[in-house]
Amino acid sequence: MSEIQIEVFGRKCGVVVGKALMIVRDSKKHRFRKFDGYGLSIAVICAAQEKGATKVQMEIQDKNETYEASFEDFMEKGKDWTDMDGHDKQKILPLREWKKVK
Repeated sequence: MSEIQIEVFGRKCGVVVGKALMIVRDSKKHRFRKFDGYGLSIAVICAAQEKGATKVQMEIQDKNETYEASFEDFMEKGKDWTDMDGHDKQKILPLREWKKVK
């Protein structure tokens, strides 16, 4: 199965493999404590969807865990968040909405 690199704002954000955007994160750096979840930039979601992805599979490297969620869940159940500069709009999906796959 081929991998398609996703790049947004000049940064590599993950790869699309089949129908999944595959990304690796560190819980200490990327977990949103306020919402007890993980986020994705709306721009990254859109770029991955353009390449055929329908879901994200996120490996939490420091915990040796992997979670999966549909982009539909992100958009419907995710909490809105904007970075301090107001440039990067994100959706933060609480962990209770993720499916633990590892």
